[in-house]
Amino acid sequence: MNFGTVGGLVGGFVFVIASCLLAGSIKAFIDIPSLVVVLGGTLASVTVAFPISSMIDALKTFKSLLMKQDMGIKNRLDQFVKYAETSKKEGKLALEKIEIQDPFVKKGMDQVIGNTKADIVQKIMDQERDAAFEVDMETQKVLDKAADLCPAWGMIGTLIGLVIMMLNLDDPSSIGPSMAVALITTFYGALFANLLFAPMAYKAETRAKENYVVRGIIIEGILSLAQEEGPRMMQDRLMAFVMHDAQFRKQLEKENSKNKGK
Repeated sequence: MNFGTVGGLVGGFVFVIASCLLAGSIKAFIDIPSLVVVLGGTLASVTVAFPISSMIDALKTFKSLLMKQDMGIKNRLDQFVKYAETSKKEGKLALEKIEIQDPFVKKGMDQVIGNTKADIVQKIMDQERDAAFEVDMETQKVLDKAADLCPAWGMIGTLIGLVIMMLNLDDPSSIGPSMAVALITTFYGALFANLLFAPMAYKAETRAKENYVVRGIIIEGILSLAQEEGPRMMQDRLMAFVMHDAQFRKQLEKENSKNKGK
């Protein structure tokens, strides 16, 4: 679990609830119809804007965003060095015996085993990486759109509440409570947009960019195999790629330190 993400979300709601308690009663800020209007309306609008398949993928990815992603830079480096050793000793066809779970790696390995030229391999893998990035970014688009629409639905709920309040002006005692309930929908819209949807959209974008660069490491490894480079050349090529990226350099140093501590 990604404790930073979960802690931030929980902490944000805790601070809001604490503020409500300090202001008076938490019950004054709870209104189920207002909640239904904001979240239900936002969901309906996003469903109109995006295909159902994108909505389902977004829900799956949302769950994964709450979990910590292990980029496993060192494992990937070691893995491709072993692939190079196998290819050097037994030939490219020996790579066919290796069981590969990652479909992106499998796609590239099939090209290597089929003796596809390196420039064509790179073109194919670059296209696959771009396509995978677009799929990853779909979740960011869904969450970003939800963040845009949520406050608007808060305003719609407020307008509904104001209309109901105007219809009951003959009862002055109901005006105050009715106005409070009407404003709660605006509160819900701003709360979910800024504490949930917008931050998670940014996180989805960050995760997509991380995956894009990780696939870049894979492409470098696949190209090295396609050009029949040895294990040492493979390691130098991948290390140069990783060390060029500050985030992955820190990640590799972190993984190396963790392994030394075992």
